[in-house]
Amino acid sequence: MADPSYIGADGTLTDGDAWIGIASTTLGSDAASVTFTSPNDGSSTDWSQFMDIIMVSYVRSDRTPNEHDDGYQLNINGDVTATEEQYGSHRFRAASNDNAYSVFFHVSGNGTSGWLGYIPAADATANVFASLVTTFFDINSGKWKSCLTLDASEKSTLGGSMSGTMELLATTWKKQAPITSIRVKPMYGSNLKANSRIDLFGVLPRMVQ
Repeated sequence: MADPSYIGADGTLTDGDAWIGIASTTLGSDAASVTFTSPNDGSSTDWSQFMDIIMVSYVRSDRTPNEHDDGYQLNINGDVTATEEQYGSHRFRAASNDNAYSVFFHVSGNGTSGWLGYIPAADATANVFASLVTTFFDINSGKWKSCLTLDASEKSTLGGSMSGTMELLATTWKKQAPITSIRVKPMYGSNLKANSRIDLFGVLPRMVQ
């Protein structure tokens, strides 16, 4: 268990900030993936102390050719197991153009990664990035781990035209281990584009009455 800054010099607990900034990455050039890992060193950024983790993503993919959008892929603790389905995702999507529609369906894929939403790709409007906020719940419990993502992006619709899209996605990693690393990457493209930014925050339990 970490011994962070909310324990005072006299051993009493103080009520610090609920969200603790633990990592931030802004890509200076295209990158195949971004990985965050707990330092496991007992410091104030050690993930063992946190109840939840919040990940804020501002990202775009290089997927080509003739592609307006891409998937945003998640792997927890480096798990890409292909022998059985390790990740399950459901999503609710609403598009905002003349072909507006709402759908709710299961995304199974090959089960080797989680699905966090859509992000713009090479043929999307220049300089448009997706915004996603993902909450990983109860990361140190003995339960299967789950996360919830709110995603706002530009993407192509079923008819091929562009639209603004919002999604709510629920993803479960079917393992009981504590979350100690998070990797994100495009599902189909080769890289996340330069200037993509991802911030990670740890959420502390309330420490005082």
